[in-house]
Amino acid sequence: MDNEQPFIVCDNLVKIFRVVEHDVVALQGLDMVVNPGELMGVVGVSGSGKSTLLNVLGGLDRPTAGRVWVNGNNLLKLSNQQLDQYRLSTVGFVWQQTSRNLVPYLSAVKNVEMPMILAGNVGKRRRAEELLYAEIAKCVPLCANCHRIHHHNLREERKRKKKLNKKGSRSSP
Repeated sequence: MDNEQPFIVCDNLVKIFRVVEHDVVALQGLDMVVNPGELMGVVGVSGSGKSTLLNVLGGLDRPTAGRVWVNGNNLLKLSNQQLDQYRLSTVGFVWQQTSRNLVPYLSAVKNVEMPMILAGNVGKRRRAEELLYAEIAKCVPLCANCHRIHHHNLREERKRKKKLNKKGSRSSP
């Protein structure tokens, strides 16, 4: 028997937005459990609460009622500073609308790397990059070789920098 705790638990989750003088119910009594390693898709018609759910799970919005736990964190009990740390170390978003990304002019890979660098997890960067390119390759058939091409470009860039550094150190007085 497996004693592993669920990774995500939503219990009677409710999110109501106030728009002018009207209440808009985005989530109404959502119950959900996601176990570690489980892959899940969130689908629904426009306005069904998909983005609201992801914003709540990502610590960007607080629910109106209910309970939500992610990776042992009770998101309703976290202070704003603890939520910042949660967003830095546990979750992240790369938006379809690039203007909503952490740094809008950076690539998806660079937006994934940025919080890792800020958290001092530079060693994990290559693994994150590999996972991201693997996912992109699955979703975009034309990009099947982008992972290999990217690593080739990285190697070439490192060689170029090494050559420039050697050249610069020779010309130093």
